[in-house]
Amino acid sequence: MKIWLVTIGEPLPLNNQKDRLHRVGALSTYLAKSKHEVVWWNSTFDHFRKKQIFHSDQMIKLQPNLSLICLHSWGYQKNVSIQRLFDHWTIGIKFWRLSKKFPKPDIILCSFPTIDLSYFSVKYGKANNIPVVLDVRDLWPDIFLNSFSERTKNLLFPILSPFFFLTKKAFEQATAIFGITDGYLNWGLNYAGRKKNDWDGVFPLSYPDSKFDGNARKIETENLRKLGVNPEKKIVWFVGTFGKTYDLLTVIKAAKDLEKKRSDIQFVLSGNGENFQFLKENCQGLNSLVFTNWINSDQIQSMMRLATVAIAPYVKGAPQALPNKYMEYFSAGLPIVSNLPGETELFLKTNEAGLTYEAGNAQSLIDKLNDILSDEAPRIKMGENARQIFDKFFNPNMVFPGIISRLEKIAGKKESFQNLPK
Repeated sequence: MKIWLVTIGEPLPLNNQKDRLHRVGALSTYLAKSKHEVVWWNSTFDHFRKKQIFHSDQMIKLQPNLSLICLHSWGYQKNVSIQRLFDHWTIGIKFWRLSKKFPKPDIILCSFPTIDLSYFSVKYGKANNIPVVLDVRDLWPDIFLNSFSERTKNLLFPILSPFFFLTKKAFEQATAIFGITDGYLNWGLNYAGRKKNDWDGVFPLSYPDSKFDGNARKIETENLRKLGVNPEKKIVWFVGTFGKTYDLLTVIKAAKDLEKKRSDIQFVLSGNGENFQFLKENCQGLNSLVFTNWINSDQIQSMMRLATVAIAPYVKGAPQALPNKYMEYFSAGLPIVSNLPGETELFLKTNEAGLTYEAGNAQSLIDKLNDILSDEAPRIKMGENARQIFDKFFNPNMVFPGIISRLEKIAGKKESFQNLPK
């Protein structure tokens, strides 16, 4: 099977990068090892560090069955910005123009978002009689309006209407829709205006179950010590982007209050982003919280073994459902203190793998941290449950074969995909 993976914003599997691969990066390697011919369309822009990896379009042969095409655009400095929207549109147009110069694939798997690449992937598929699967991982453009009042939403909707139009067109004409949860799949089907068909499916996010030898762990633990991490403390750990999606200010408020009452806890925030300086300014005089900045995949593996509990502090009203961060924490056997309601809260409660606090409420977070850190036996059990959840639902060896099998079936029915029931 010749397959195109169309996804930007994920770390690239380059020799000079020690970043952990995300969904498509890991899947691309898995597909190539399964003897499929893979072309991964990505961007030259590093979404996490906000810098260019290359300054022109690049095509790189990573291994015999895996090629990487990096499309160049100007990038952006803020996740929520007009600049980012223009960047995505430019990448979409460039994909549409350059895709015609390459041998046609048997099938395309495109991550949604971005809206633009999803639209142009489906447009290319229709023009060339190639099935296109949209993999729903975030609820754009709906989330653009989430943080506004109804009155403001009504004012903004005409401005954002082109994005709603492109989203509807993309889903209406996609061969199949994958979702990381049932809710995400149903969201995509709603835009498509149809019921679930035999090709659609739910395939959760996963996380590589990396091996990490003792010597490497010792080295990275020492490197983390130099960054201020104290392995003798009970570590509350967050890893991610310091952007508008996460409510780290509430975490800082909780850390300030806990520091007055407990000396056995350390908060470790690993990452960077547009809110980095703002957050640091709010940590003046706070000794129980350290910023490590970005850490590489080996250091992440080490932190997984040093941390006592993981924290997932999203902004109030965040629409995420079991984000990739949870799989990362589950793989390490870390109990999670989260503030996502709905599907995520029910999942953690049902599987006894973590606790949920009220978003934006520092005292609620403190109460849950005290609960989970003060009684070792339940915490250890939560960690064991988290690891069992990972093995059962989110291990790539469980998730990827299902994705590949479904893609093979869709590609094998190319002649009939345009006649699927609406």
